[in-house]
Amino acid sequence: MIQKEKYGFWVKLAVLSIICIQYTVTITSPILGTVSAVYPEHVGMVKLLETIPTFAAVIISLLLGPLMKIFYKKQLLLFGTALSFVQFIPAVVPGFWTLFICRSIAGLGIGFMYSFAASFAVDMFDEKEAGNMLGLRSTIGAVMGIIYQQLSGRFAAATGSYQRSFMLCLILIPIFLLILFKMPKSCPVEDYNREIAKMPKTEQPKEKRVRPLTLALLVVQFVTLLFAYSFMTNVAIICSAETAAGGMGMDAATAANVLSVFTIAIAVGGILYSRVWIRLFRNLTTAVGIIFLVVGLALAYLSVGMQSMPLMYVATVIYGFGFEMNNSHLCQLLPLTSVPSAAAFLLGLMYAFINFGSFLAGIVTPALSGAIFGANLMADWMLGIPGLAICAVLMLILCVATNKYIKGQAQTA
Repeated sequence: MIQKEKYGFWVKLAVLSIICIQYTVTITSPILGTVSAVYPEHVGMVKLLETIPTFAAVIISLLLGPLMKIFYKKQLLLFGTALSFVQFIPAVVPGFWTLFICRSIAGLGIGFMYSFAASFAVDMFDEKEAGNMLGLRSTIGAVMGIIYQQLSGRFAAATGSYQRSFMLCLILIPIFLLILFKMPKSCPVEDYNREIAKMPKTEQPKEKRVRPLTLALLVVQFVTLLFAYSFMTNVAIICSAETAAGGMGMDAATAANVLSVFTIAIAVGGILYSRVWIRLFRNLTTAVGIIFLVVGLALAYLSVGMQSMPLMYVATVIYGFGFEMNNSHLCQLLPLTSVPSAAAFLLGLMYAFINFGSFLAGIVTPALSGAIFGANLMADWMLGIPGLAICAVLMLILCVATNKYIKGQAQTA
């Protein structure tokens, strides 16, 4: 049994600051149009500035296990923060390829954050405190996403240049210093792993990190993301499309408001996570989160038919709650299917699945929905509702199986 320690305010702040590094990926979201205007010859590649960091992050997520055998997590975290700061270079060095290369390198750094923003909380704190930290992580991440996007857009609009938006990366300097001076060199889980590694191989415990139950949770979450992202990728298009084309005929500002409500719902959901959701749904929380996604997407679909923006906002709040609930609880549930020392490795694997699923959501889901429903504006949602419902049932089954596994482990301990 690994005994976890009690940590104070500054250590908790350092752990929560990791999500602030991760969300620098959103800086380009509001300025892609500005970049397109400056580099019209590269207009076909501009969207990649938004997605290439996520793709690069998958590489690090898969390499995280071997890297942690060589380096301490704190060392990797500092290295990842330094790589993320490479995004600052476009603020002083213009050029499309400067942007592309720097975003790609930053994506490698951000790849550490996807896992570490959750695994530091799981590895360092007991179950109850880890729940609090994971909820705060979601809230802070959502708030920082709004701040980054708002400031990025305003800096670009005020100066007429996309370059000033990347000045936001200066926030990484105090975060780097906070981690350097306040984060412990290691935590009990790391110390345990290193002690085991020192033992002769014949004496090391045979610990299977990825069990069938672990893999099943990852696969269901991967498929869930394929359907879940259909809301985010289509809501602005559906809200803005003319009613004759099957949309809601709203202006772009109203469509943007819907996405802002979604982000705010995630932030509020993070506050509710340990205080409400976990207490109500316990180890079924990640599956209940998918049920919320089904309900939210179904209400969004109905809101278009009824031409009701109030219902769309209600749907968006429910969807945001479900998205946060599903993601945060899986960070706690997945390590319970394996040995405690494997949490960081498993969460790195989890985010590789999630990021790759998110990336493919814009390719696979439209192809499937188009083949089944044709050129219907809401084809992705029509596929997503039953798809998410099936995922919810599968995740409920896996949650029950995980509960049985946990009880069985407790009895044999």
